[in-house]
Amino acid sequence: SALMRIAIQLQLTENNVDVSDEIDSSLCDKADQSTKSLYPSADRAGETNNPTRDCSNRPGEPYGKGCHTSSNRACSTSQYSKGCHSSPKSSVSSFTRNIKCSCNTDANNVSTCHVTGIDWSNKKLEGVIVKEFGNLTYLEKLDLSYNKLHDTIPDIWGNMSSLYILDLSHNKFTGEIPKSLGNKKPQIENYKNESEICVHFLMDLSYNQLEGPILATLGDLEKDLTDHERSLKLFSYCIFSFEIDLSDNRLTGNIPQNLGNLKFLKNLYLDHNLLNGSIPESLGKITYLRYLSVSDNQLSGEIPPALGNLRFLETLSIAGNNLAGPFPDFITKWPNIRTLNLVGNNFSGNIPAEIFNRSSLYHLMISGLTDSSFQFPSFNWTNSSLLSLVLRNCSIKGSIPENIGFIPNLYKLDLSFNELTGNIPSSLGKVSSRYLNSYISLAENKLSGTIPDWIPSATNNSIVMDLSFNDFSNSSFNFGSNYTKLNLFSCCRSCNSSTCEPQMKDVSEYSKNVCQSQPKKKTLHINCGGEETDINGIIYESDTDSSPFYKSPHGNWARISSGEQSIVEKVKCGIFVTDAPLYDEARVSTVSLKYYGLCLENGEYNVTLHFAEIKFADNTDEPDNTDNDQGDQSSKKRIFNINIQNQWVKTDFNIKETAGEAKKETKVEVPTVQVNNSRLEIHLYWAGKGSYSLNNGPLISAISVVPSDLKRGKLSRLHVALISVASVVVFVLLLVFIIAWAMGWLRKEEMH
Repeated sequence: SALMRIAIQLQLTENNVDVSDEIDSSLCDKADQSTKSLYPSADRAGETNNPTRDCSNRPGEPYGKGCHTSSNRACSTSQYSKGCHSSPKSSVSSFTRNIKCSCNTDANNVSTCHVTGIDWSNKKLEGVIVKEFGNLTYLEKLDLSYNKLHDTIPDIWGNMSSLYILDLSHNKFTGEIPKSLGNKKPQIENYKNESEICVHFLMDLSYNQLEGPILATLGDLEKDLTDHERSLKLFSYCIFSFEIDLSDNRLTGNIPQNLGNLKFLKNLYLDHNLLNGSIPESLGKITYLRYLSVSDNQLSGEIPPALGNLRFLETLSIAGNNLAGPFPDFITKWPNIRTLNLVGNNFSGNIPAEIFNRSSLYHLMISGLTDSSFQFPSFNWTNSSLLSLVLRNCSIKGSIPENIGFIPNLYKLDLSFNELTGNIPSSLGKVSSRYLNSYISLAENKLSGTIPDWIPSATNNSIVMDLSFNDFSNSSFNFGSNYTKLNLFSCCRSCNSSTCEPQMKDVSEYSKNVCQSQPKKKTLHINCGGEETDINGIIYESDTDSSPFYKSPHGNWARISSGEQSIVEKVKCGIFVTDAPLYDEARVSTVSLKYYGLCLENGEYNVTLHFAEIKFADNTDEPDNTDNDQGDQSSKKRIFNINIQNQWVKTDFNIKETAGEAKKETKVEVPTVQVNNSRLEIHLYWAGKGSYSLNNGPLISAISVVPSDLKRGKLSRLHVALISVASVVVFVLLLVFIIAWAMGWLRKEEMH
């Protein structure tokens, strides 16, 4: 209601006279003139001293651009750095308090006031945005983020010629970006006797539903800078930076070449869109670029070598694209690089060993590297600043460095799906003592020797550890059911020691052990992530346990999860689809998810996998949604591969794209799957495509396995026998009726 009342103040008169002064005066009368500023200044030194925004008890988090949590944002840079948003209480008085005015008094002592700032972020505003904001020609700062405003962004907003901070993030705006927004100008400040410059500009349209191309005119934002100003250096401690954030929308087309004209652009976020083409070589001319994120798009080609010129670059995120070619060795040219996220692409060749010597590097994430003969370099890992190191499926050979665990602040180490040999370094025991919820994965390698005795205490200290699918000879401890954060499935394929539980041995041996005293089964039905449920007379078994390894109570199937977590995702407010109990909950694993059907009769089966994307959807309208950051996730993409019996049946499978939308069911049916040795393997694997987050691994709702004969309409022997008997009975009754009629035993009334 407060917004509506203020909007009335903004209505144009019928004769279209310029009433901007009246509008300004009306709003300024309501504003709290004692408010010094809506945009508090920051600790200037903090911008260079704080390597990561601490959103948890870990010293850094590579999954987002900033502090995307609902509270406790530890941001030492300005409010207009990504992720630093206040959450003021919504009230009528807060609307007027959050208006900033600038007043001037003329020679006749007449005061004229103009609105220069409006901050209505997180006010629970809904409805269509009023175009009359465009009449506030003195407005410099407008923040309507974290609301539920929808419809298109008014093109008339281009009239706000003074506007240099525009934050419309976390709303539901649709349509294309208005061309008029490409006409804005940054604010310029000079420092140090005009030898250095600060360029202030923010356009944050992230987390909306905008479509169409990126405005090419954004590359002209610096066109009014003089040659002298363009020759100046960027002041190191600017209060806030030059930032463009168009992430988490549905933008299409190429990245405009002329974005390379923005010499002073500091942060460019284009991730989680539908952009295609290649990364423009011109981006290598953005002299002061520090953060470049184009992850989760459809980009292809090679990374242009010109990016090696970005000497101020701190973060490069290109994950989840189709980039290919030789692994870029020019990444070693970036002296200040802190985060490199290259997962989910198709690079080949070796990782340059020099990158591990970068003392500035905090997060290094690579996956899917082919044609590599890479082995870990030998150097003093105690000098490393790494917090997280992910080298998954990179064809790495050789042994793990003995001193890798001495990296002082390492909390995440993922070396899974490689060809590593040798023992587990004892130094890895140091990782578990540093941070809660640390993670180590050495799964799917060729490691050998004895599993060390420090593992139990490490997992009891909340460290998640995955040693599955290796060649260890035995374990130095007895594995118990209390190790819920330790995955040892098939870790010791040739183990004959008493310390090796059946599930720790080879899969075939485990299957024989489970099935030796059980009758063979002909069907399998699992409600993945959900409770036991009856669907049309078919019982789908429960799968709610959170352990990385789980065997069903009947012993007819087992589940193995690889990754930081295996969780059950639940839809909010239900899902309106057929057989909803199968789809309102789902099993999610961060990297890899395997289901084994055990004790099946050998033969051909029809396998049906049920899916519905219940996480990456627009949840902003859900009644229990208290975290706006977790609201509209409709731009996120879940892409993974499906393998059945060691055959890839789907690559780059996208649930939403296949179903047509989120919260809608879809099925993958695979006929005539051959089962031998009474075992069926279903493997879902995330290769790094799509979005990069803890919730982005493979998701599945249900599994159904039936004999192919039933699917093709063929009947079992029992069904054939029953039908035969029924046919004979019907024939005999009909024959008796005919004889009775012929003998005249039935009267006309009885016949009728």
